[in-house]
Amino acid sequence: MTKSHPSSPGPQNGRTGMLAALLALSVSTVALTAPRAVSAGPGEAVVDEGFNGPGLPTGWSAVEGDWKVEGGRLVGTSADAGRQTRIAFGRHLDDFRIEVTARFETAVDDVRWTALGLEFSRNATDAAGRDVRIAVEVHGTTARWSVDGREVVRSTRVARSADDGQALLVDGSAVSFDDVRVTALAPGAFVRQPGAPLAVFAHRGASSAAPENTLLADEVARRAGADWIENDVRPSRDGVPYVLHDDTVNRTTNGTGAVRDLTAAQLDGLDAGSWFAPTAAGARLPSLAAQLDDLRTRGGNLLLEIKGPHTRDEVARIVQEVRDHEMADRVLVQSFEADALRHTRELAPELPLALLRSSLDDDPVALSRELGLAAYHPADEALAARPEVVAALHAAGVAVNVWTVDSAARWKALDAAGVDGIITNRPAELAGWLSAHQ
Repeated sequence: MTKSHPSSPGPQNGRTGMLAALLALSVSTVALTAPRAVSAGPGEAVVDEGFNGPGLPTGWSAVEGDWKVEGGRLVGTSADAGRQTRIAFGRHLDDFRIEVTARFETAVDDVRWTALGLEFSRNATDAAGRDVRIAVEVHGTTARWSVDGREVVRSTRVARSADDGQALLVDGSAVSFDDVRVTALAPGAFVRQPGAPLAVFAHRGASSAAPENTLLADEVARRAGADWIENDVRPSRDGVPYVLHDDTVNRTTNGTGAVRDLTAAQLDGLDAGSWFAPTAAGARLPSLAAQLDDLRTRGGNLLLEIKGPHTRDEVARIVQEVRDHEMADRVLVQSFEADALRHTRELAPELPLALLRSSLDDDPVALSRELGLAAYHPADEALAARPEVVAALHAAGVAVNVWTVDSAARWKALDAAGVDGIITNRPAELAGWLSAHQ
């Protein structure tokens, strides 16, 4: 596994600046040799080490620097700032949680730490000798870092390998570690774990702050800390999937006409930003291929809505775009159209599915089983009438993500109801609200 860079910061305050630096230096997943083994079952502790023996545990390999077990803790020392000290352990897992208790014993170069984390140098004396519990939960290329139970950093673009394990790192200090635990998680889990925050789905990108369904809206959502970017996909006259909510281009571009009546070349020439604000002039109507390329290179997961009835061949073109861009592990397909989901399941059983609903079905659990759903996506008003369906769907292993909710009062109610995520036009505000209420 290549080193993970927490590139999409979640909500932070002054204190978490120092903790984020601590996290980046203390726990990382790096490209070090570790044997590939049979996949572990969800909940299985692959590593559970308290360092009670006299030396390094079996399977732990010091790659660089000085590592020893002392006083029931693993101690790593980096005598020179800028030179990482690393120890490798564990095995490759696609979905896992790694936790460790870390304590800074000394910092040999305060200037170095200041460069890495603004708060760390000023708090170096206070941080020394204090235990901090760090955790990273990983699902494919998505990871969430937390310190003492509070999320501080998230990323949707963790570079992964096929066969590497985990590691601890130290840079410019002496750090001791205890109670290292690596737990396998269910692959592609959409039901949130106890204590985890709601997933933030940016509706049409950050559509309250940028022109909807554009790459600009995607970038704003990404910087806001959204876990998912939601879109709407329709085909052009020549069969190219484009990202647009309406069945015409009239409202959100400088053109007119039905999307299905316009060619890809015509759609490419439209201005999709001027209607929103003069500063957004020139934003283009993206094809699905362009959006997938942007997400793959810049980071982000996609909640891809197949908008309106689609033929099997039209769904096949969408599936092919996802596969061609190697994004199958970062796409959740949703639709109001059950047939579109059936086509998707037949063509691409690897893609998780979600059913959109304006009103609840008589038996959402039965329908979820029939369609092979990973998630059920009701309107907020519909769920409010029957909130008990959340527990029933969770018992069946189906996540519940609610649309489209922009009110803090409703965020609070839905969080209490146990839903897994919220689709919102205000991803930055929701991410900030979650940070404040954790």
